[in-house]
Amino acid sequence: MTPNPAFTIPGADDEDISETERPALAAGELIAELGDVQITARLRPHPTVHKVRARPGQLISRSLDKATSDVVFTAPPEAGRVISRTTDDPAAADAQIAGAFRVATPEGDLLAAHYEASTPMLLPGPQPRGMSATRAIDPLWPTPTIREGIPCYRFADVAGYRATTAGDIARTVHDLRARKRPAEILATGVRQELATHLAILTFEDGTPDQFVVLIRDGITRWTACMMLGLGIADGERLTAKQVANRIIDHLLPTVRVSPTTHADAFQTAQHTVRTAWLREYEADRLPARGKEPSSLGQRAIHLNQILVVPTRLYLPTEVNGEMIGAIDRMVADIHTGQEKWDDDDQFFKQTLDILHAMHRQGVLSNDELALVVDVDDDQHPLDRAAQICKLLLHDKYAQFKAQIRRQGTYGAVHLHHAVEILAAALSRPWAGVKPLGSAWTYKGVLDPGLPHAGLILRSPNSYMELVPLAFGGDADAKAELRLVGAIALIANGRVSTTLLGGSGGAKKRVRRITFVELFKGLLATRKGLTQLALAADWFHADYEPAGDPLPAVDMDSKGFASLDANGHVRRAAVGGVQAADLVDLALEGLKTPLDDKPDDDVDPVAQARDEMELLLKDLAGDAEALNTLVTSISELRGRAQMVGQDITGMGPWQETFDHLVQAQAGMYAFRPTGAQA
Repeated sequence: MTPNPAFTIPGADDEDISETERPALAAGELIAELGDVQITARLRPHPTVHKVRARPGQLISRSLDKATSDVVFTAPPEAGRVISRTTDDPAAADAQIAGAFRVATPEGDLLAAHYEASTPMLLPGPQPRGMSATRAIDPLWPTPTIREGIPCYRFADVAGYRATTAGDIARTVHDLRARKRPAEILATGVRQELATHLAILTFEDGTPDQFVVLIRDGITRWTACMMLGLGIADGERLTAKQVANRIIDHLLPTVRVSPTTHADAFQTAQHTVRTAWLREYEADRLPARGKEPSSLGQRAIHLNQILVVPTRLYLPTEVNGEMIGAIDRMVADIHTGQEKWDDDDQFFKQTLDILHAMHRQGVLSNDELALVVDVDDDQHPLDRAAQICKLLLHDKYAQFKAQIRRQGTYGAVHLHHAVEILAAALSRPWAGVKPLGSAWTYKGVLDPGLPHAGLILRSPNSYMELVPLAFGGDADAKAELRLVGAIALIANGRVSTTLLGGSGGAKKRVRRITFVELFKGLLATRKGLTQLALAADWFHADYEPAGDPLPAVDMDSKGFASLDANGHVRRAAVGGVQAADLVDLALEGLKTPLDDKPDDDVDPVAQARDEMELLLKDLAGDAEALNTLVTSISELRGRAQMVGQDITGMGPWQETFDHLVQAQAGMYAFRPTGAQA
């Protein structure tokens, strides 16, 4: 017999538990079976199976009116109807929604109400989990617009919505299987609330608008419930995609929702599933035997645990769209600690939140938003990445930084912070094929002067066209090669943290060099510039790094690429050019003066002043970050002292303090001498 996971002792997984050793069931407990596993299920309250009161929509509409009586937002009649159909107990929901309480976020205020909702009557909303690995062909949720305070999501047709939602569901399956969510839910039901809100789905093909209740947090729990309801949670026979398609086909079958002329087509299809499950629940009863009373069968136990889930319904207080940012903030706040999303997923979601906020504020146009969110197959993936960098890290860098600060991720935002957040969006054409890697988190991935220097992108058919221009001193050509070459090298793993040491880098025989110095050296020679151009021209978004070899530079060949007699990249079996080769090439450049001869047209004083201003901006940002760090450490030190401990020894503290004093004294060397300096 498979051990009951509720009573399994770590380290004793192979021991069988006999019936005499199994703890006796308490009142309200039954044995639930999930495949060959037996689980002690503490039954949650039984779902309501009797007919609900007449006209529950009017009752919920009145409770919404009470909840929103002192705010700008007024719920439309459709809101009352759709919420009423999500609950089996409208009377209880009426009292809970009428007593909605206010929640404050930096983006705006929300109203929140607790009530229990029927699982099939909810639909998943945008899902951050796994988002950074969505491929270019995978649909993402469209940018929401606002209709009287309620978010609207516009799709081309119902098929497009179904595909998007199926992708959201599929990305949860790996996580819920790893965490054994179905077994947890069978044991106690869903304990943590699902965060939900009203939304309107609109369609370009003429399908009537559909009012729905979307889940913004708890999609994994909802998916596990649906898998239990469909009887597909007892193994891994199905792929994540198959699981998602099963759920969508059952909940929103095409024959019921497309084409349709009914504004409640989605609600009706979902209600059909709920009604069928309630009938199964009522029918699956084990007869009384001797002194044993009638009990629930296995199907009824499963349905009892998943038919109803606790939810927190969020309502807007304004009609200006604040709700979207506020909901995003509430969901992000929940996902901390053990429940946090993967960092890459979090940054991708954060990028989308920032972009949508900038779009709502009029900072980004529709085309600019589409550039970052969508992927155009006709556009070179590196040119797309360069255009995004120019838009958000150059043209509108100040606005982008301001939105990052509003998210609360960093107190002081530097370029490498912005690059780290933007990396998943830049890499979307090769997401799932080439890993993001950790190099994006370090300084120097992109040129530190990118936000401040002028930049005009030429987007050539071949980046080799830029080499003679860059070598001749064209700053824009050099900046573009630096940009696309760096992204290509990092995406294919040719430039990684092994160059910096640590993270396993010390075990590899690669000379240590910072990213800034590496690319500075490559930009200094024609051969280095050619290598950057080759990295961009030979970049293939559809190939894994191991199958995307980079040729070395051969200045005597026609295309400057070192190929064998068959036209293949030399050393292709090991990926062509490696990090050590790039370092050697960069070191050649670092030994070469950037200017072979002095330029009489350049004012050395003006040049020095420009360089000084760039460095001063970096220093100011670092000083701000340092102040934030000191404040955080002071707070942590206070907590440590509560238990009589300290967070550092006197030696390390004194060494750091001496460095700070020395830096402070050094600042007097460039203290302005005039009031207007």
